[in-house]
Amino acid sequence: MPKTEATTNAIAAFFIQFLQNINKLMSLLVKQTKILNASF
Repeated sequence: MPKTEATTNAIAAFFIQFLQNINKLMSLLVKQTKILNASF
């Protein structure tokens, strides 16, 4: 049972980090888009 819990925790931690990375990418894209829009 503890092994399953550890696996679940590892998957959850990985997923959270994955979502955080997506958030970082999205904010970078938004910044780039704003810069592009400003230059036109």
